[in-house]
Amino acid sequence: MLELTMYKYLILLLLVSCLERPNSSDVTFSTPDSRRVEREARQAERELQIERERAIFQGKKDEAWNKIVLDAKESFQPIKPMMSKKCFDCHDKNRRLPLYGRIFRRINPVYKHQVDGLKGFDFSEEFPIRANGAENTDNASSQIAFLKALKNSALDRNMPLPSYKLIYRSRKIFNRDEAAIMAWADPIIENLSEFKKVYEADLDDGSMRYQARKIFEAKCFRCHANGKNRGGFGEMEDMDKLATSKYINLENYEDSELYKQVLSGEMPTNIRERLTEEELGHVLEWIREESASQ
Repeated sequence: MLELTMYKYLILLLLVSCLERPNSSDVTFSTPDSRRVEREARQAERELQIERERAIFQGKKDEAWNKIVLDAKESFQPIKPMMSKKCFDCHDKNRRLPLYGRIFRRINPVYKHQVDGLKGFDFSEEFPIRANGAENTDNASSQIAFLKALKNSALDRNMPLPSYKLIYRSRKIFNRDEAAIMAWADPIIENLSEFKKVYEADLDDGSMRYQARKIFEAKCFRCHANGKNRGGFGEMEDMDKLATSKYINLENYEDSELYKQVLSGEMPTNIRERLTEEELGHVLEWIREESASQ
């Protein structure tokens, strides 16, 4: 009786195993090639997702930038007549000089004033502000630097040039003109600063190079970077090249030409943009840091 029961039990186990056995056609086997294909597919999907995110980010960035530009152009219209009368002779590439300014160009001071003026500001597009010879100015940092320099020129009354005001006495900057320029520039600077935080934020790695670059970007790049080489000195945006240039002495830091000029106040030329003691310290520490890394 026991043997019969065991026999039935074995038959039952055999039947169950047959029922649970998968169909050989449903079984898949992992091979090196199949695993490689799966990895490549996952990698392609990740890269596609990154591209989607970049496109979304760039779309939002372009939209935010275009809004700043449109708002700046619109708010410029109330001060455009004043700017056109007092500034555009030297700061609008589309402004045609009178005949006396177009003859004997090599020695003509009027023509030279316009050439030099366009290297500083070009309002032919109203906004963004351009500068003859400058590249890559469609960014918050460049436009903030332009606007701050414009404000300083209005505050210091160093524009228009004294020789220009001697001929055109009514074209000097008055208090009401200064107030109008500030009222136009300040909100744009605020908007650009917010834009920069969101879309052009730099990674602070804690180095003096980062600190020095931020100082140069704010106070030097307008004349000495992004295609501008005022006084034959340019490409400050390339910190590697700057660190090994003739303007930096990695053996005697304080003897560096760049440091001596900012220490003496010779550069930047506008007194309102002179480096603070803290900024001077950062520049000197950056030179030391570069020396140690060589």
